[in-house]
Amino acid sequence: MKKYKVLANFIDRFTKKYHAAGTIYETDNEERVEELISKGFLGEELQKDSQEHESSSQNEDVKEKKTGRRKNHS
Repeated sequence: MKKYKVLANFIDRFTKKYHAAGTIYETDNEERVEELISKGFLGEELQKDSQEHESSSQNEDVKEKKTGRRKNHS
């Protein structure tokens, strides 16, 4: 599946799923992606190395919310 950064909050009219700005939207539906990009909800497709970095950052954010502590990156 291809991944795109969400630029603006939206609720997908087909899945009824909420997508917050800054999260990753995954799909293989090119027509839907074109529509969401044209309306300003999605950015361009993320590259592989960018996807791995985003995933890592999101995982750390989730850990921080659960524990209240942020991992030290020294």
